[in-house]
Amino acid sequence: MQIPGVHIETLHNPVRYTYGQIEKACAIAQMLNRGKLVLVEPPQR
Repeated sequence: MQIPGVHIETLHNPVRYTYGQIEKACAIAQMLNRGKLVLVEPPQR
């Protein structure tokens, strides 16, 4: 999900995050009206 003006950063290698985790982070960033959100949820193995 690409949302204009939303930038997601990850603490771990972003390739290890699922599409669902990234999508959820984008939705939360948009809901909070944030341009940037750091994803700290542990990646699925």
